Amino acid sequence: VDHPALLAGAAWSILRYLHPQHSDLIDQYVQEARWQSLWLRDPASPERLEYSFQIGRVVGDEIVAWAKQDGSDAFVEVLLPMTGGWQTDKLPLDPHWGAVKTVALPAGDTIILPPPPAWDSDQMEEERKVFYSAQQAITDKHRELAWHWHADIGTVTPAGIWFKTAITTALLSNLDQMQITSLFAHLGVAMHDTTVACWNNKYRYGFIRPEQWMATLDPSWQPELPTPPHPSYPSGHASVSSAAASILIAAFPQHREVFAQFADDATRSRIVGGVHWVIDGSQGMALGRDVVNYVLTR
Repeated sequence: VDHPALLAGAAWSILRYLHPQHSDLIDQYVQEARWQSLWLRDPASPERLEYSFQIGRVVGDEIVAWAKQDGSDAFVEVLLPMTGGWQTDKLPLDPHWGAVKTVALPAGDTIILPPPPAWDSDQMEEERKVFYSAQQAITDKHRELAWHWHADIGTVTPAGIWFKTAITTALLSNLDQMQITSLFAHLGVAMHDTTVACWNNKYRYGFIRPEQWMATLDPSWQPELPTPPHPSYPSGHASVSSAAASILIAAFPQHREVFAQFADDATRSRIVGGVHWVIDGSQGMALGRDVVNYVLTR
């Protein structure tokens, strides 16, 4: 088969499903890739290109059919406040995502984190002290870090930041087309399954956000970042970034320190941004690593 035409066929169905508002642009790029190998010094035949494209179409259509039944559009009622103290005056964000279909993990509840500390425990008292101290020492550099990784809905998103990092590294490392495809598949599966596992744990424990506590301590205090309308434990940014960094470290071990630092930065950004406890980050990082260990060993 011809690889560019094969990938163009698979991408066409998926991208049009995910981004129907950009269908004209997607069609243009797909058609360019579909016939790309006609212009090589040793060109592929039109028949071979069409055959390859149609194989890709079959795979892409199967993936779209799977996605339409993954449960991502389900509705789940949430009773507030939750048992872990979490409360919000907004519509809870995606409480059903912990039950969305996973790709490599058997299910979203495959990896269940230990419960967060009891609110009146010594451990949680230390968490509150550390958080409060961090908020008293916020600098412009901290604010820049927080907003860089915030990447809220409607922007590049943390997953998008990691894909951009993967693209840059893959190109600088001269990976071929199929190596890049494999890298993206592993990265996408790892971040998807980690997100599902993270949300399963979030709504399992319903843990209180720092802003709820700070409102009783200092009503004038506001977090640097808007507090997301979902439970605090574990951190989604930490979970996804840990998973992404683990995949990229496996692919590019020579850049281990760089990717590990990016994941640490993403985790730290949510603490200085005022929306997470330290334990949300540390347990999120552990969750991401555990998911990737599962993905890479099966």
